[in-house]
Amino acid sequence: MVRVADPGALVFTRFYRVCLSRKWVPLQWKQSVCKLLYKDGDKERLANWRPIALEPVLQRVLSAVVASRVTNWARANGLISLEAQKGFQPADGTSEHNFVMEVAIQEARRTNAQLAIS
Repeated sequence: MVRVADPGALVFTRFYRVCLSRKWVPLQWKQSVCKLLYKDGDKERLANWRPIALEPVLQRVLSAVVASRVTNWARANGLISLEAQKGFQPADGTSEHNFVMEVAIQEARRTNAQLAIS
C-alpha cells in the first residue's frame, strides 16, 4: 500500500527530515512492547523465556538512518577504523577477529608459547 502511494518514499523522507531538524519524534515512537519468546525447557521457568522489545517500524527506519549518518561521519573523520572496529559494522563483523584469535590460540598451543588476548 505504501509503495503504491509513495513509491519514492518522499513523504517518509520529508517527515524524517522534519524529525531530524527539530530533534523530535512522535511520542508513540518512543514506546515499545516487551514480549517473551519461549526458548526451551520447562515453560514454568522464567529463564527459559527470552524478552524482546517490539518498536514501531518507522522508528527503526529513522534509527537506521541516524546510525548510518553517524557511522559515515565517524569514518570520514577518522574516528572509526574498519581494520580495528569489527563489531556493529555492515561488513565482516567479528568473524575475522574471531578467526585471527583462534589461529593465535592454536599457534600458542602448538608451540607451547604464552599468549595474552584482550
